[in-house]
Amino acid sequence: MHLLNTDRLITFELTFFFFVKISFSSKMGTTSSRLQRSHSSQPSIVFEHHFSPNTRNFSDEQQTAFLKILITEQLFKLLMNQCSTFDLLSLSDIPYETPMPLLPFLAGTDTCFSHLNTFHCVSKHNNKSDIFRAISQVSEFIETLEVGGVDHDMEVKALGVLIRAQKKLKSFKYTWDHQTKLQVVLSETLYTLKSQAKSLKAIQFEYCNFTHCDSMESLTVFENLEYLQFIHCIYIGDKMNSLTLAKFSNLKYLGFYTNYIESPRCWVCPDDVAALIENCHNSLEQVMLPRTGSCTASSHKLVKALRLCRKIKNLKVQMGEGDAEEFLEFLKNNNRLEKATLICYGDSNIEYFFTKTIRQWPDTLSTLNLRGQWIISPEYLKTFLKECKSSVKQLDLHSSHITDDHVGAVMEYIKEMRAAKKTPLHSCLISGERISEEGRRKARNFVNLTGIFH
Repeated sequence: MHLLNTDRLITFELTFFFFVKISFSSKMGTTSSRLQRSHSSQPSIVFEHHFSPNTRNFSDEQQTAFLKILITEQLFKLLMNQCSTFDLLSLSDIPYETPMPLLPFLAGTDTCFSHLNTFHCVSKHNNKSDIFRAISQVSEFIETLEVGGVDHDMEVKALGVLIRAQKKLKSFKYTWDHQTKLQVVLSETLYTLKSQAKSLKAIQFEYCNFTHCDSMESLTVFENLEYLQFIHCIYIGDKMNSLTLAKFSNLKYLGFYTNYIESPRCWVCPDDVAALIENCHNSLEQVMLPRTGSCTASSHKLVKALRLCRKIKNLKVQMGEGDAEEFLEFLKNNNRLEKATLICYGDSNIEYFFTKTIRQWPDTLSTLNLRGQWIISPEYLKTFLKECKSSVKQLDLHSSHITDDHVGAVMEYIKEMRAAKKTPLHSCLISGERISEEGRRKARNFVNLTGIFH
């Protein structure tokens, strides 16, 4: 065992039995790589247990487990004598069978976890019920709660106790390790969140399964909600309808994302999403719309819903050839767009789309990403860059139809802009299966010779 105490960073390592890492972060101090920097002057703590394979060779497993607990308890006692209050507690990578030596220290009114601000417990540990209940008894000021691996009724109920115990919960994230399984979401958990209706501002679902969730109606009560995200979630399609009645007057971010856009279990009803956007159009600033695949009617509904959104700064949306008119209406009403990611599904010629919108892109647009199987001639790409009203600083082009000629068109545009002493692109990323090695070499030489993008 060795002990290091420098700049409020304390690390204990017991390489023979197990490994425990405890980190403290001051306002300007360093933190563990598994821990985000705290914005508070309070210290933070992270527990990570990594057991050595050598423990399997012990003949008396009970004695080994006892020694682990005993040594850990002594370390905790030493730790808590040095610090009276913790700002962040993160429990991660704790194996199923490991006893939780933290629990005995959570009792009492003088516990150092009484003013906990952030609590993370995304773990397969089978004792999370006790952990949740113990934390709920000593910590009522948690603002950021991230949990996952909640997989039986007792843990769901204990999580509910923890949520209801808080006085000002601001952020809730439900997630799990997608490589193992998805986090099952129950209506009971969403109903429990209603106890934080006044304070909760951010709700994130990541790698979640909503098949056993009857409705999302409980989420409609969050009058101060600013952030709502569904990432790699399944079976939310028929549950979104209950959100169409929500009036999130402060919602700034709305996001949906999944890789499996043609899978029925990843389907999201475009009518419900469109209704939600229309209800929140006065406040939305960042929108990531669900992919609709080959269903052009669905993408059209989503693009049409954007028309009333005047404050969007960051937009990611799937576009079809028939969406130009609706997107044009969006551009006419929006003068704050800074970043746009347009995704084409299937082979789509976007020259008509750009012809209709080229004069309407706002001056604020600085980043343009084109992804998918879009088709555009090299000549028209250069024309768009020259005549576009906005001054795009970062351009990302990704399509299997991109060729060496497209790369050459971008280089010619940059040369002409520099010759005219106008600000050219600051960053440009072009990728496509049809770009030859010679084309890539010329692009690299162009960058090296001109110093552009440096």
